Amino acid sequence: MADQKTKPSGIRIQLKGLRTTAEIRAMLHDAINQLDDLAVTHLRGVNLYVTPADKEGSPVTPRKHRRKITSITIEQPYKSVADEYGV
Repeated sequence: MADQKTKPSGIRIQLKGLRTTAEIRAMLHDAINQLDDLAVTHLRGVNLYVTPADKEGSPVTPRKHRRKITSITIEQPYKSVADEYGV
């Protein structure tokens, strides 16, 4: 385990351009494949910052129930029923 006093070096993953969410999904998949190719098996402290935009590239502010959304937290990966029962 790494020394807690030493800040670990990270790998920057940059996804360029105005993209659809489907394109970003594919680009993230490609980035994970590249990590696999580098024999990276675990990650921690992953932060992803996005700028929501309309199709012309103008920034937009997502809202849910009239409240501005500023963060999304995923605590753990989705587990399918098959995973739960070892199928």
